[in-house]
Amino acid sequence: MTILIKNAYILTMSASDEIIESGCVLIEGEKIVFVGEKENLPETHADRVIEACGNIIMPGFVNAHTHLPMTIFKGYGEGLPLDRWLNEKIWPAEDRLTPEISYWSSLLGLIEMVKSGTTAFLDMYMGYDGFADAVKASRMRATFTRAIVDFGDGSGDRLEDSEALYRKYHGVGNLSVMMSLHGEYTCTESTARKVVDMAKDFGTGIHVHVSETRAEHEGAVQRHGLTPFGFLNKVGAADVPLAAAHCVHVTDKDIARMAEKNVSVLSCPQSNLKLGSGIAPVAKMLAAGVNVAVGTDGSSSNNNLDMIEETMLVSLLQRGVSQNASAVSDMQALKMATCGGAKALGKAGEIGQIQPGFLADIIMIDTTGIAFTPKNDWISCILNSGNGRDVAMTMIGGEIVFENGNVNFADEAQTKEKVNNFAKQICL
Repeated sequence: MTILIKNAYILTMSASDEIIESGCVLIEGEKIVFVGEKENLPETHADRVIEACGNIIMPGFVNAHTHLPMTIFKGYGEGLPLDRWLNEKIWPAEDRLTPEISYWSSLLGLIEMVKSGTTAFLDMYMGYDGFADAVKASRMRATFTRAIVDFGDGSGDRLEDSEALYRKYHGVGNLSVMMSLHGEYTCTESTARKVVDMAKDFGTGIHVHVSETRAEHEGAVQRHGLTPFGFLNKVGAADVPLAAAHCVHVTDKDIARMAEKNVSVLSCPQSNLKLGSGIAPVAKMLAAGVNVAVGTDGSSSNNNLDMIEETMLVSLLQRGVSQNASAVSDMQALKMATCGGAKALGKAGEIGQIQPGFLADIIMIDTTGIAFTPKNDWISCILNSGNGRDVAMTMIGGEIVFENGNVNFADEAQTKEKVNNFAKQICL
């Protein structure tokens, strides 16, 4: 199918930050074949023409760290710090999850994501079968990682689950798989090294929580004489593509080594604020040359999957803590949420930009509302006065999955009813 989008304000997210104020995007099949001014558009007979009417066209957001089946735990365990929240509420409730519950909870999260402009995500969880069925229905571009937890007490590290996940889903449709350690504090050194070996064998990366809390960070120093990232570097995790979530309490030495090793940091400011974990030194990481992406974390610790809101917080928090209004610009933040996320997922050059040859993962933002009136600064309006509810259309691989307020892969009312009923059973 050939689709032409015309009369659009196009944020390409290219290296040069090119903006085309009244341009066209031509899509053939799943890829973008032309981006530019109308007068340069090649002759074409589009199957569908979308009149953008001056609205913003930009790449879909990449949610670089989330736990999608945890959508059912939204608002559960409020007011607790991370350790108590996990031990007293989340982990016991997760034991009550079933593939059916995971399916419906994930489907609700997918609906929320496409309605707010997310087209790809990196997830860390377990029991992916029900979850995978929901993702396949949505056409979302997903990277799964099975979080390995091994406390050295004989409970098992579930390495076989990671291998099975990779063999079952990697390369199936829009699905891909990376390896994962839950974190330094939930894994033995022996198991960590096994995960690294698996990542090398499969030619993939590793997804891990790093220095999310001060207690985690200081505990690693006591256990190993190394920071959490220092431990990961020691076991070889930074020698494969490493996607490191949170990185709130990293040291300057950690940051320098992350830049050297091409580590991607996945910043989740709203979750870090809600759980009282702190504020990651994102501006310092960017200055050092670290690739920083944006993630919402799970709905249970956020409580939403709105990437526009999350990206706004990344920028504003850095300005506040540094007392520097230009510490992280709005455009820098948007590029973290698009190009930065693409790189973290190992998909740079495929998604994250509106460029010929890239996959047509595209969103349209409605600029007719109060949030964009007046249009003194379009970029600022997206982040600082708008939110995910301004997204009017979401396209993944040239296929429109959300338009005119409706998703085309699920019954939203039925999904909400199912999740409400299941929540009564497991959120005790």
